[in-house]
Amino acid sequence: MTQEATSQFLQKSLNQCMRCDYFRLSKKLHQLQRKPDKEKLDRIKSEIESSILKREKRQESIPELNYPEQLPVSEKHGEIAEIIQKNQVVLLCGETGSGKTTQL
Repeated sequence: MTQEATSQFLQKSLNQCMRCDYFRLSKKLHQLQRKPDKEKLDRIKSEIESSILKREKRQESIPELNYPEQLPVSEKHGEIAEIIQKNQVVLLCGETGSGKTTQL
């Protein structure tokens, strides 16, 4: 693959990177378009691959949502979610051990 083709491929791959890496890596690629350098291109390729892997690992580590029936707050999880979406600030009150912190 030519340097130009590699650069174009990497530019498209940026969308799969961690958002915190996107700007920095995009800037490096843009600088390489003005002044091509095979070694720098290889390093950026490695950084992009690393960022993509990190994002994939993070995505895989997202826990599955579940609402244990034994917690009283679980009965109202739909209503609570709706209230949170509609309001900037929400105060949730309940007895100790009712699952407020666990579920939010």
